[in-house]
Amino acid sequence: MESTNNLPESILKGSNTAMEQLLLVKMIGYESKKAKVFDSDEINKFLLEAHDVKYLTVKVVFVFGISGGCRSGEITKVLFEHVIDA
Repeated sequence: MESTNNLPESILKGSNTAMEQLLLVKMIGYESKKAKVFDSDEINKFLLEAHDVKYLTVKVVFVFGISGGCRSGEITKVLFEHVIDA
């Protein structure tokens, strides 16, 4: 219990309101990070206007990820062997 010596008594007793107040004080000025996402117009523009010579691989991964509903962590783990040509 040595690590809890600096905590207020109300927090140690499990008072939710005291914990909430402490968290609110600690969160002052905190801004959560929002994920940046493409809208359908941006997706279509990229697929139609980006040059295939330079961006073909990116386009394939992009379409694969969107059509497969992949998260960024999932798409980075896809290997060539995972793709079945039907």
